[in-house]
Amino acid sequence: MDRASAPVEDGQHAVWERVWREGCEAPARRRRAPARPRRAPLRELLFATTVLAIAIASAAFARSGDVDGGGVSAGAARDEGDPVALGRRNPRSGTSSKETAIEAKRGKSGLVLRTANKAKGGRGLSTSCNNSGTDSDDGCGVFLNKGTGVAATFRTDGAVPFAIGETSNGLVQHLNADRVDGLHASDFLQRSEASSFLGRSEASSFLAAGGKAADAEALDGKDSSAFLGVAAKAADANTFDGKDSIAFARLGGAVFSDGDPAGIGFTSQETSTGVYRVDFPAGSFKTATSCKPPTPIVVAHSDTAVIATVAVGMATCSSVDGSGGFTARTFTHAGAAVSSAFWFMVL
Repeated sequence: MDRASAPVEDGQHAVWERVWREGCEAPARRRRAPARPRRAPLRELLFATTVLAIAIASAAFARSGDVDGGGVSAGAARDEGDPVALGRRNPRSGTSSKETAIEAKRGKSGLVLRTANKAKGGRGLSTSCNNSGTDSDDGCGVFLNKGTGVAATFRTDGAVPFAIGETSNGLVQHLNADRVDGLHASDFLQRSEASSFLGRSEASSFLAAGGKAADAEALDGKDSSAFLGVAAKAADANTFDGKDSIAFARLGGAVFSDGDPAGIGFTSQETSTGVYRVDFPAGSFKTATSCKPPTPIVVAHSDTAVIATVAVGMATCSSVDGSGGFTARTFTHAGAAVSSAFWFMVL
């Protein structure tokens, strides 16, 4: 550098002369015998001290106004292009009209952005917008998955529910139930159709599904004593549909050819060849006032005997306990007594 062209003041000319002389004109001599230290003039010392003081003050001022190392004064309005400051609005008034993008390339479950709030009751992430769009991509929060996995995952700890807030009277697209218990909405009555039935005031007259009825004083004008209790036994009816019980077939069964009963509720035996006695227990034939003897009908069942009759006067009934019975006979076509099985029915 030409010392004649150096932009220095006249007062600093002596300094440059010394530097030039020691650094350029006499390097060998300086290496052989270092020059004795020369005291700097007082003016040079004051000049250097002033410059150093200004530099230190500037650095301290800049540091005191720095926000999280961003180099921006705390009082300055943060705008597009400024560093993001923690604990502050970026920018303050929300006037940025440009997109702030955070992009990364991390696969295998790698995260691009993580926000966490470890304070109890705090929110981890909040977004807001003033959106009046109607397209599916106009949401305040849009999750676009270009892969094949799920677009969004929501998890909670324990029994904490996941809730979707109300959206006035709007519908949440793709989250409305398509069916209820496997039925479409067309399978249910509309409100206007239901109004054709009981009104709300009329429905209140009925007992609720889980309600308990008050004790009724009377049922259809009758006290509870007029009805049969749950565990009670009804009294014997005198007639059934206007007819006495003796008008109906009451007993029936079959007897083997050896006299053994082929059923229950009666006893039987063969007293002699082709003669059978059938007896019934107490209460079988007792009426309200007396005892009506049984009226049996017998039918033989044998290859050799085709005739079965009831012995005359041998149908009996005890008026004391209502027991009774009858005697039946079986014959061949020739009229000879023969052992034979038979069926019977008692009126």
